Amino acid sequence: MNNTRAQGMSVNIIIIAAIALIILVILVVLVIQSGGDLRTGATDCTVGGGQCYPSWEGCPSGSSPNSLRSCPTDSFNDAQICCMP
Repeated sequence: MNNTRAQGMSVNIIIIAAIALIILVILVVLVIQSGGDLRTGATDCTVGGGQCYPSWEGCPSGSSPNSLRSCPTDSFNDAQICCMP
């Protein structure tokens, strides 16, 4: 009987390890999918303390354009620039 019990313990450990591996894979996938949002947030103009203006208008006095930060297009589908104070 001791011999069968030891084999049963091995199967339990394998099942627990497989479940843990599946959970780990799910967590990695979730982190990778949210990573895109994190990168976008890091280059967003308003997150960086800037403000978006239409490119034809330019930056107001006292601020300068920042090409490293991104702005969405406006409702007229015109490009915008990021102006930092």
